[in-house]
Amino acid sequence: MKLYKHDSYEQYLKAQVRKNRRKRNRHWVSNQELTFMANVIRERCDGLSFGICHGVRTGLENKALSELLGVEVVGTDLVCRDGVMEMDFHDRMAEWEGSADFVYSNSLDHSHNPYLALCAWRDSLRPGGLLLIHFGREHKHGTPDAADCFLASKEEYREMLSEFGSVEEIKMFGRTLFVVRVP
Repeated sequence: MKLYKHDSYEQYLKAQVRKNRRKRNRHWVSNQELTFMANVIRERCDGLSFGICHGVRTGLENKALSELLGVEVVGTDLVCRDGVMEMDFHDRMAEWEGSADFVYSNSLDHSHNPYLALCAWRDSLRPGGLLLIHFGREHKHGTPDAADCFLASKEEYREMLSEFGSVEEIKMFGRTLFVVRVP
């Protein structure tokens, strides 16, 4: 695992906001992947009613999953846009604790503290809820920087995620979807 060391939280925020604005019209996840994920969620969750997507930039993920699943799905990002709640995904939301059926993100590589982020996400889940982490080869190569501050291999992701529950690894269009069922 490689983690970029920021001089301050403000440096981290500036780097994330700058990258967000530079990439505001680009999407990492495809509609095909979102449809696939909706089926994974539907097959593994009974009584779906609420989900959370962290690090959504434009809100594509939460809007698509909400439509595909027919439930409320909140999207968060450091930059507020239409349909996206402004918040740092490392923070806990008291009103969400124990309430989400699933939490999805493809942005763990933007975390200055991946364990803290994962703890906050886990705490949002109801017992038996799903934590879905989208992983691609770009999440493990290169040198971390102020914006893409966390890099780890697929094996390191799996090991880290296993601390939060049972991990299922699903191949999805050349990428991996880690599905963690929390106790």
